[in-house]
Amino acid sequence: MPTIRIAIDASGGDYAPSEIVAGAIDGARQHSIELILVGRSEQIDEQLLKHDTKDLAIEIVDAPETIEMQEDPAQAVRKKTNASIVVGCELVRDHRAEAIISMGHTGAGMIAGLFTFGRLPGIDRPAGIVPYLGFKDTFMIDVGANTEVQPKNLLQFAIMGSLYVERVMGIPNPKVGLLSNGSEPNKGNAIGKQAYPLLAAAKLNFVGNVEGHGVTHGEANVIVSDGFAGNIALKLGEGLIDEVLNQVEHAAVPIDDKLRGVLAKLRERHDYARIGAAPILGINGLLFIGHGRSKAPAVVSAIGLAVKSIESKLLEAIVEGLKGS
Repeated sequence: MPTIRIAIDASGGDYAPSEIVAGAIDGARQHSIELILVGRSEQIDEQLLKHDTKDLAIEIVDAPETIEMQEDPAQAVRKKTNASIVVGCELVRDHRAEAIISMGHTGAGMIAGLFTFGRLPGIDRPAGIVPYLGFKDTFMIDVGANTEVQPKNLLQFAIMGSLYVERVMGIPNPKVGLLSNGSEPNKGNAIGKQAYPLLAAAKLNFVGNVEGHGVTHGEANVIVSDGFAGNIALKLGEGLIDEVLNQVEHAAVPIDDKLRGVLAKLRERHDYARIGAAPILGINGLLFIGHGRSKAPAVVSAIGLAVKSIESKLLEAIVEGLKGS
């Protein structure tokens, strides 16, 4: 199999370029890939001098502009044609790289990917999919990209999410559930009620509506939602876990070594750095976007996820899966 080549947005994220470059180097070594580091070339060169890059294939592509977090994403992508995320997407479009990873502006990344790659056939809206808070084998789609949807969008999310979880995450015949306020088919808002029969009729392992507690109890591997409710569910869970662990730490004074070890394992289990980035499904190219506060370990994990997606031919699988929907 030819060596995989992945582009990294070296200017994207709170800790760019130092942590991004460090993670890219570690990831390239662990996963035996070639790298294209995209960003301000002089800054990338400066960071590379701090690391052992012997035997690594690394190309630098200069991209002097960066899209800042406070900028309007659509306007910035149109205006800043030399921004690192835009240039990185163009490298994938032009087949110089097989995937692009960015820890920068999420909205700008999605728009740059959509503008550059276009949508996959049969997809109206792209969506992001993420593991749900470290709970085993549970993923949520969408988590913020589409705050208002139509029933057919939820069907498309379900198909893409199911294929991703099966092909990339290795869960055979994943169970698909629709996030709702009740388990009965007649529960939910108007869009959810209309989407239910579409998912039930599709070639999916559809288990019906899943309530909030069902998400954490593993009732489905793929939780389908609009981006509004999905984002709230994800961030509420993140905040709740963090607050509970903080309260346990403060309540147990002094903390013995055993409890300290348990708390450390729980924090590690729910740490976003374990996955690294979320794929944007539905565009005709592989784009992965991570937290802005990501450090080197998250970049390493993101590279591993990108490699799995490439090797499993994820894009081809989604196109094929949509034909029968």
